[in-house]
Amino acid sequence: MATLLARTVKAAGPLGAQGSTIQTSSYSIDLFQGPVLAGSRPTAMGGAFAGLGEGVDGDPVNAASPAMRVRWSFDWFDYDLTAGITAPGTLRKTDFDNNGQTGFSYQKFYFATLGANLQFGPWGFGAVADGQMYNLEGLPAVAGAPPHLNVLLARGHLLGSRAFFRGQWMIGAGARFALLSLTASDQPNGTGSSQALFSMSGAAPEAGVVWAPHFLPLRVGLSARAAVSSQPEPANQAVPDAQGDIRVGVMLLPSNAELPWEVEGGVALQIGRRPLNIPWLDPHDLVAPVQAELVRSRAERTRAGVSRPEEARQRKAEEQRLTALRREVRNLLRARYRTFARQKVLVSASVLVSGPVRSAVGVESFLQQVVDRSGQRASVTPRLGVETEPIEGWLQVRAGSYLEPTRYREGSARIHATLGFDLRLLLWSVFGLFDADACWRVGGAIDGARNYFGWGATVGLWH
Repeated sequence: MATLLARTVKAAGPLGAQGSTIQTSSYSIDLFQGPVLAGSRPTAMGGAFAGLGEGVDGDPVNAASPAMRVRWSFDWFDYDLTAGITAPGTLRKTDFDNNGQTGFSYQKFYFATLGANLQFGPWGFGAVADGQMYNLEGLPAVAGAPPHLNVLLARGHLLGSRAFFRGQWMIGAGARFALLSLTASDQPNGTGSSQALFSMSGAAPEAGVVWAPHFLPLRVGLSARAAVSSQPEPANQAVPDAQGDIRVGVMLLPSNAELPWEVEGGVALQIGRRPLNIPWLDPHDLVAPVQAELVRSRAERTRAGVSRPEEARQRKAEEQRLTALRREVRNLLRARYRTFARQKVLVSASVLVSGPVRSAVGVESFLQQVVDRSGQRASVTPRLGVETEPIEGWLQVRAGSYLEPTRYREGSARIHATLGFDLRLLLWSVFGLFDADACWRVGGAIDGARNYFGWGATVGLWH
């Protein structure tokens, strides 16, 4: 009997037995995210985006994405933006964490994302961040702090990448970040005056590569991300007591919040007449011969002793010629893009492997202060997505599926079904901010599984 009891206590460890109340800070939070929370296109394709590596939506899954030039990129400098907010818990009985329990309330839970990619010739730089925000009520007030407790769990990526061989290889690297923050406020949802109580943060490297051969309708991507271990900030108001525990009111805070290490690979195949990979033509290269000619002309005028008024007149004419040439090159590249056929069926698949996290509980466990161990072993997430254009030039539809593993003892893997669309609407330059032929679209995506339903809507340019 004594031996059995000793083994049970050893298995429970300092965190305590499964289902017991958390009574120590000697634990981690497993920041693994099971459901796909992203833009409408990757969501509708079941998150199978690691092989595509396209646009700012590709940054979280492949560090090479910022340098990937899309077919409608006509300028030496280009950019891509994303922003959104959603409330994934739209079912009355939601099991967001997939821990086998539906009692946790997600009525005051929001997910937001913000990101941007900037491209300069073959170089690309990206920054994207997302956050889960919880407003907790019913907890005893923290001494000397406002009554409402707000919890922010944020993840981010800061990336740099470069394209080689006119866009056939993209290689990138950077860092991803994790942040846990607790703030007290005198109004719900963080409004009104607030007081920072506790935060922990960390960063770790990541790298990725995409192969997009011009001679094949195929892309292959591979990425690796080191584990991010977040440690308490020295300036925190909440500090360890004599036992090493950190408390905010009745909550025992963790000593670590960790994003597990990840390895993700993907492949995309496009069937139909529309090309998947085309050589990116740098407008600077197309204008370079004329610029070299003008430099030689200026040197000859200098040697010939041309007067200043005449030199100024010549230079103004040359600048006007260059401006007109750049405009003509851009128009030619746009005309080239319009010649591409639109018929396609794009199939994308990927596999994500996520590592374990030692002595960890899930996010819900932390918020409820109940031991529910998470991330005790590595998990595998296969994904599959399809995209096509049934009404060419007007409607794109997407569908996908992925198997979400459970990180918990009581949970089980569940299959997600995803669906989405983009619908072309109207031409609008937005008072001259965009090209005269800028065409706008609306779209959306849904993601459904056992005890889970998420949805999102989008507005953007039609391509």
